[in-house]
Amino acid sequence: TAMNKLMLRGLFAAALTFGTLSLTACPAPYTLPTTAGAELKEDFWQSYFPDFKQDMSWTYKMTVTTGAGTGEGEMTMKVTALKDGVATVVTTGKVGETAITESTTTMSKKGPSGASSGAKYEKTETITVPAGEFKDAVKTSYADSGATSYMWIAKGVGIVKITTGGDATTSTELKSKSF
Repeated sequence: TAMNKLMLRGLFAAALTFGTLSLTACPAPYTLPTTAGAELKEDFWQSYFPDFKQDMSWTYKMTVTTGAGTGEGEMTMKVTALKDGVATVVTTGKVGETAITESTTTMSKKGPSGASSGAKYEKTETITVPAGEFKDAVKTSYADSGATSYMWIAKGVGIVKITTGGDATTSTELKSKSF
């Protein structure tokens, strides 16, 4: 159905957003910008993303809303290998009960692709998602296919929520983590 196609597109877009996250030594303590709209650089991602470990995983709940209705899906990202500071991550997911094709990408602490350059600081706030409450989550904004998308990052956890707009609105929220 059209909704399943949008869910699949949303799951793959989320996987691409998360993909290409290099583990590097921790820099000096990071200080957040004080002005909304300030670009977030690599030192932000190094400070806020967790250190990647074998078998760590994140599971996300996705909701896509279109004129045709609302659909839900789930995506799990699991670190399957670490080599030279780069994590190999396998992403699996489903739309309803339909499994999507497994994909493999690499992650590092340079920031998610599509957001590592151009991501802007918005504010720090407490956010609640299915995985729980995250105090001092950093809300960021970035351009995504002509629309503004938002991403919340919790220190030591990584991305806890993403919202995108456009013809279909997508909300991706952390459901659970294992690390």
